[in-house]
Amino acid sequence: MAEVVWLQILHLIAEIISYFTRSLELLIVIFLTIKLFKCDSHFKDAYYVILNIGYIFDLIKFINQIIHDKDTYLMRMVIHGWYSTYFLTLWNAILCCNRCTALAFPKAHKKVC
Repeated sequence: MAEVVWLQILHLIAEIISYFTRSLELLIVIFLTIKLFKCDSHFKDAYYVILNIGYIFDLIKFINQIIHDKDTYLMRMVIHGWYSTYFLTLWNAILCCNRCTALAFPKAHKKVC
């Protein structure tokens, strides 16, 4: 009985941390989106645009997990599966390639981005 209580407490703590980190992620998305539309911003590089797009998709996936509507269950599972398998892998690969070219070829990277 005591083990079940501890597991429930740990699950509650994990959910609180998850909501806290998602709210921070939302603040980062808002910040990057505002900076993206300013003319003299340092956050107009391709890296920050790609990062912001990935964060937006991550927030959509999180909202998708919160919704408990039985009518849209299949659509939500397709979105969740697509995000988990395809988008996350592609997003990480593009970010890694962007940073790799920035480190390996800094002058050429500045001309392209």
